[in-house]
Amino acid sequence: MTATCESNICVASTGDDSACDTNKDCPLTHLCTGTRNKKCIALPKTGEVCTDTVGCFSNAICAMMDGDTDLKCTELFSVENGKVYTLANEVRPTPAAVFASNLCADGHAFPIGAATQSQCRPANRNKATGIKGLAKDEAGSECTLITRVAPETENWETESDVANVDSSKCGFNKDEKSYCSVQFGDEDILKIMRSSLENKSKRMCHRETGNPTEGSYCADQKKFDAADNAFQIYKTTGILVSSQASANVINNDRCVAETIMADFWQGNFDSAFTAGIIAVFSSFVAITLF
Repeated sequence: MTATCESNICVASTGDDSACDTNKDCPLTHLCTGTRNKKCIALPKTGEVCTDTVGCFSNAICAMMDGDTDLKCTELFSVENGKVYTLANEVRPTPAAVFASNLCADGHAFPIGAATQSQCRPANRNKATGIKGLAKDEAGSECTLITRVAPETENWETESDVANVDSSKCGFNKDEKSYCSVQFGDEDILKIMRSSLENKSKRMCHRETGNPTEGSYCADQKKFDAADNAFQIYKTTGILVSSQASANVINNDRCVAETIMADFWQGNFDSAFTAGIIAVFSSFVAITLF
């Protein structure tokens, strides 16, 4: 395969039905498929009819919205809360619980009805609001979450308290407090995640980008990785792993950030990202931002 450079982007010389061995041999918008005599086929784009086996271009997923009769490519993180969809290969938790979904605007859904049907719902959030509300005087204090797990689709906004899911943990902070874990549904976290996911979904990269055997280099991916939003989403997700991970980073000072928590901050304590993460995790503490 050969390529030409157009506007500083390598454009493949292959196209529809061109012979290929891997996805690297096909244009950005194509997939190398077949058992013998493989060929490049165009991937359907957002709004176009699709199949489970082929799927969609990288910024969309093949799904069926409630009321539709065809599977269509649906843009990542575009489906609003309360909407029902069907996705054949989605892994759903048992027993039913709110889970991560790449289709939903808030990144979460709840399994309902048929084995492949889900409803976009808000992620679990803390009952206490703001980081100050997560602070506890003693380690091991009770943490209460708000979740939406009503089995009926029409009751998706019904909230339920869930206590004792986790307890507060001590970390490396300056205020001698223990902290409950931040949650994906907490408003400050949602703002960071929505911004980052929006930027991520706009990348014009092959869906196999990053796959060492099938994926190829993508300039948009490189730009995303080099930008603050890449560090932002990576680290925001990192502190959501557990209450201990949250407690370890809340209200760090520079000394802690450059020693004990150096693996987390990776020299970015004063980056533009800090304006988001320190504002979130130290919102009630007087701290100098970059």
